[in-house]
Amino acid sequence: MELPLSLLIFMLNRELAAVFHYEPGMEVSALPPLRTVTDAELAVEGVELAF
Repeated sequence: MELPLSLLIFMLNRELAAVFHYEPGMEVSALPPLRTVTDAELAVEGVELAF
């Protein structure tokens, strides 16, 4: 059975675009949403971040 990986990636990108209101390449100055974390987001209790 072959998995249509390109279709899965397309579906994932569509879902993420809806969640983050971001489409890559549409605005040159916009940073990707997962690369921009604010101090307030880092201070949320109960969330562990590993870099």
